[in-house]
Amino acid sequence: YGFQIIYLDDMNAFCYPADLIINYTYNVSKRIYEKWKYDKNTKFLLGREYVPLRPQFKNVMIDTTMPVNTILITTGGADEQNMILEILHRLFGSQYEGIQKLVVAGKFYSHMEELKKIAKKDETIQIYYNVNNMAELMKKSNIAISAGGTTLAELCACGMPIICFSVADNQLYGTRAFANDGIVTYAGDVRESRENVLNNIVRTVEEMINDVSIRTQFGNKAHKMIDGKGAERIAEYILQM
Repeated sequence: YGFQIIYLDDMNAFCYPADLIINYTYNVSKRIYEKWKYDKNTKFLLGREYVPLRPQFKNVMIDTTMPVNTILITTGGADEQNMILEILHRLFGSQYEGIQKLVVAGKFYSHMEELKKIAKKDETIQIYYNVNNMAELMKKSNIAISAGGTTLAELCACGMPIICFSVADNQLYGTRAFANDGIVTYAGDVRESRENVLNNIVRTVEEMINDVSIRTQFGNKAHKMIDGKGAERIAEYILQM
C-alpha cells in the first residue's frame, strides 16, 4: 500500500514514524501522543473499538439469565502467582464446590502435575491446556474469573460476567479502567494482598450466582463495550487509506 502502520498495545516510548497508529488500550486518549508532535497527516485508531479479536469472538453473547453451573478460570500463560490452585482450593471449601470449573492452563503453566492431581480427586474440574478456541469455552460458562490482559476483552465480547485481578504492572491500568466503568468486578492486585483478592473472588462468585440481575448487568455492559468487531474496523480503515 505504500504506507507504514505501527501496531501498539499501550506503547508510547517515542514518536513512531507511521502513517497510522493503532492503540486499543481501553479508554486511551490521543492526548498521550501530544508531547511527540506527530505529523498532522498521521492517523490514530484508539480505544476499545479497535481491539483486534479473532473471528471466533464475533457475534457471541452468552445467556446470563441461565442458572450458574460452570465457572471459567483463566490466569494467563504462566500463572506465576499460582492463582489457579488457590482459587480452586477456595471454591472447594465453599458452598459452591459442586459447580463445574473449566480451568485454562497456558503454555507456560508450571503447576500442571499438582493441578492434575486435584482434578483426579474432583470431577468438577476440567483442565484445558494451551487453548486455541477460547470462545467455545466461554460459551459453556456462566461466570469467568480472569487475570488482566487481552482475555478480558475476549470475555467482554462474549457478554461474560467477569471477576478479574491483576498480577503484573501492565495489567493495572486495564483492569482498573474496566472496573471503574462497571464492566468487570475487580478483586485487586495479587501482589498487594493475595488473601484479599481470593476473599473478594469467592464473595463475588457468591453474589453473581445468587443474583441474576448482577450477571445480566455486567454481561450486557461488557458486550456493549467490546463487540468483537475491532479487527474489521481496522481492516476497513486501512482499505480506505
